[in-house]
Amino acid sequence: MTRQNRAVQHKYRGRLQTARLPEGLLDQVRSIAQSLDYQEVVPAQLEGKSGIKHKFSALFRAKGKYFAVDVFDKVVETDVLRGRIKEQDVNISYCIETADAPPGKAVELAKYYGIVLVSAGDTGRLKD
Repeated sequence: MTRQNRAVQHKYRGRLQTARLPEGLLDQVRSIAQSLDYQEVVPAQLEGKSGIKHKFSALFRAKGKYFAVDVFDKVVETDVLRGRIKEQDVNISYCIETADAPPGKAVELAKYYGIVLVSAGDTGRLKD
């Protein structure tokens, strides 16, 4: 891996893990997951078919099925595309949650790829 690739990878991971989020945003997701009998998996990472270990903001499991969530302060189109790659590589259900209203293009991409994209005030949709 080149120095530049390591820097890009570090920047992405740091953004995912240190995004400034409204208090309790991830707790809302955890509460909904628990109400659906999902247990949180720690650490929140799975190894994909490619051999890459993918990290998530939160990972849940119930009856042998996994559900992953990545939480961002703001979502852009590239976040949706990265999510699609992670979803396909580990073959699980995947959701992106954002503290801010996502731009229209990100919403279109998420819909096209079947990724659930919810904003902070819309977490109730995760129960569906």
